[in-house]
Amino acid sequence: MRPSSHIVRRLSSAAAAAARARLPASFTLQTRVQDTDLQGHINNVKYYEFMDTAICTYSAQHGDKLEANWRFIAETGLKYKRPARYPDPVEVRFGTKAVGNSSVEYEVGMFDTAGELLAEGKFVHVYVSTEGRPHRIPDVSRQLLDSIAILPEEE
Repeated sequence: MRPSSHIVRRLSSAAAAAARARLPASFTLQTRVQDTDLQGHINNVKYYEFMDTAICTYSAQHGDKLEANWRFIAETGLKYKRPARYPDPVEVRFGTKAVGNSSVEYEVGMFDTAGELLAEGKFVHVYVSTEGRPHRIPDVSRQLLDSIAILPEEE
């Protein structure tokens, strides 16, 4: 016997709320007309921009300026769950999953105004020197990254 769609929606809403709650940092972006595809959905490639913009803007707003602490995007990945639409804002929630010597891995969730999960992703930054070589994460960056660490899930 299959569960009714109302029960499935409630379960997916509960899962989205749990995913949202585990990600400590938040940044909301306003979608734009030029972000949409022919079906009126936000184009999939824009989700990558949303992750980059949210993480870098949040970092800068909390004292970790890109001009002073260069970083390259080393890896990204997304799983799309449902479409976003213009003119709805998208809340990008994220936290650090792993912080190494020169790199950091973020876990990312993107949510609509109802709190429903639109996409979940992974985003990796490598901190680099002005010559483009990996180097130790600066203390100011590390403090911010540690402050948004994702706590292990309780079993």
